[in-house]
Amino acid sequence: FLSLGLLVGMAGALSAQTPTTDTIESPVVDADGNTVGMLYAGQSNSGVTLTVLLDAGALAPGEHGVHIHETGSCDPSGETTFSLAGAHFNPTDTHHGAPGSDMSHAGDLGNLTVAEDGSAQFSITTDSVTLVSGETNSLTDVDGAALVIHAGVDDLTTDPSGESGGRLLCSVISPATAEITAATPAA
Repeated sequence: FLSLGLLVGMAGALSAQTPTTDTIESPVVDADGNTVGMLYAGQSNSGVTLTVLLDAGALAPGEHGVHIHETGSCDPSGETTFSLAGAHFNPTDTHHGAPGSDMSHAGDLGNLTVAEDGSAQFSITTDSVTLVSGETNSLTDVDGAALVIHAGVDDLTTDPSGESGGRLLCSVISPATAEITAATPAA
């Protein structure tokens, strides 16, 4: 579980970004709806900072691909787990790649590394997306957006998903406000 020092450090790291909007806090859930961590997202002059904190046992140790998907749904009941989150967030219709490269989806975030105990801490700031409504790269549009963590390593090259495997964990960054089902985690 999270230590007080980690929480204080997190708060300091987030406040150092000088957010211009409130920080979004969202549970990270598995396919059974169990909360296995938290996602924090905040807008600053540098872009959007996404921080993921996963509890021990959340994932197998090693690297796992992390992407922003185009729909704010973590409903596991689609054709495959979390498929209702849609494809990678890609408003500029580019090729899959490394975060921040000229040839990458706005939702390409690279890989997070999971420790031997199954926990992880991951943070990235990207100017490829915004939390400001009305922008073409906004995660707060009518269908929202979700962060998805995959089973395998993202190779940062292969279209459309870096061959990162199945979708294991999900967190709604911004819920869909259209006629789209967005699951809430089990209590």
